[in-house]
Amino acid sequence: MGCQRPALADLAVNGGDMAAVGFRGRAIGAALQKLLHEVAAEQLPNEKPALLRRAQRLYRSGYSGSGQTR
Repeated sequence: MGCQRPALADLAVNGGDMAAVGFRGRAIGAALQKLLHEVAAEQLPNEKPALLRRAQRLYRSGYSGSGQTR
């Protein structure tokens, strides 16, 4: 009850950071949602360096948010 799920605005990165990594269009939002999910699940700290490293790995793996769960 007292635990509130973080929102996109709470992430230490934003769409501009995702675009700098290489994501474009809808993939930017998908990548942010993926990072948010991992932060909420406590799989990833909400720290910019860690989030950018994860985003870079997602981008290199071809992640676009279209059904991929990696």
